[in-house]
Amino acid sequence: MKEDVNISSQIRQSLRVFPDGMTAKELADRLGKSRMNIGRSIRWMPDAYIDRWVEDDRGTDYVPVWCVVIPPLDCPKPTKPLVPRKKSYAQIRKELRDEGRAPK
Repeated sequence: MKEDVNISSQIRQSLRVFPDGMTAKELADRLGKSRMNIGRSIRWMPDAYIDRWVEDDRGTDYVPVWCVVIPPLDCPKPTKPLVPRKKSYAQIRKELRDEGRAPK
């Protein structure tokens, strides 16, 4: 299991270096792993997806080109203050009392 995590992180790192994507064969050649290992690992990666299909080296079949999602930065916290909540009846009565306009 630990090796799968290591392979996944290597795949992720390689695909981030090549944002146009890579086939399993290209990944296997780059990482020195078997295509079977790469294929098994990449299918379990939640951030990996098939971007497009290309012809294989022999021109007899299509192979997937894999990419990974590069997560965006967190959304910044708004600087604009929130609209104040509506006041409760008790708050309004207290303010009126403080101002000397309380109902009798």
